[in-house]
Amino acid sequence: MNGNNEQCRQKMKLENARIGYQKALDLGSLHVQTAWAIFNAMIVANSVIIASLIVLLTNKVLLTPLKILLPLLGIVICVVWLILAKRTLDHAVYYIQSCREIEENFLSDSVKVLSRGADFSQGKKIRINFKDENVVKRISFIGRVMTGRNASFVLIFAFIAIYICILFQLVKTIT
Repeated sequence: MNGNNEQCRQKMKLENARIGYQKALDLGSLHVQTAWAIFNAMIVANSVIIASLIVLLTNKVLLTPLKILLPLLGIVICVVWLILAKRTLDHAVYYIQSCREIEENFLSDSVKVLSRGADFSQGKKIRINFKDENVVKRISFIGRVMTGRNASFVLIFAFIAIYICILFQLVKTIT
């Protein structure tokens, strides 16, 4: 009788792990999609601000307060973007690592997607075993050097640098 109870508990534990794995995977995917949606919206917002600044600065319009407010607004938007990106991507990583934990502790016999993916993202060679062939893969050199996460942060700081340069130039011309 105890053997049956233990078997039922193990089956229930495995089923709960599968459900938890799927939910964490769904939430991780949702956060990645959200991060890219934020990224796209902020690229558009910053492009509009920079285009407006170019129009204002090249037409010699005397709207000096607006010329100063737009780069300040751009910096504020970039800071908000940085916070949102960091938080959203941190959540995505959390859910993906949670999936990996479940995978390694409960599903390791049949599912190795995230465990193998961690090795792949670290630049290690991984083996994918198809029915009739084995394929060895390794992330490209550029993929190892710059992650998408780091590239997005570089872009945010590039926008901030542009706004700061414009502000310095404006202050220099005003004084």
